Amino acid sequence: GLLRKLMVSIKKSRPSAKVAVDINYEALSSPKNALAWYSRTIHVMEKIAHPDIYAVMAYQKQMQRELGLSEDAVYGKLGEMVVAAMRFVPNPERWAFKIQTIDWKTRKPLNSRQVTDALKSVRKAGPVQIFLMPFNPNLLNKERLARIQTSKK
Repeated sequence: GLLRKLMVSIKKSRPSAKVAVDINYEALSSPKNALAWYSRTIHVMEKIAHPDIYAVMAYQKQMQRELGLSEDAVYGKLGEMVVAAMRFVPNPERWAFKIQTIDWKTRKPLNSRQVTDALKSVRKAGPVQIFLMPFNPNLLNKERLARIQTSKK
């Protein structure tokens, strides 16, 4: 209920504001575990609060470590998560997938291929929004970024 109260308060003072809610990748890849670990599901958030945007912490390097996946397998998992998201809430404008640009554990930047491959996996699976975390404008050149934005299934 707290999320709903916050959203009502925000919308009251700024009706055009968009409210995004961060969700862990498990909410899409393992909903039962997400409920057990974080005490929330997308279904419940939809009923209670109906946020404007779900921001999925789809941090590929973190997922790779935590789930014991290969790099290629984690890219496949990202695509599966986009498909699952569209089953929960079939409006791509309400989904944003957050892709990491640095390794949280080592604090070292990921190389542009690792970031590009993650972006392509998400983009091929559906027309959801993509956020780079943290954003680094020098990571991807304009040509590579344009190809990712226009890539299709």
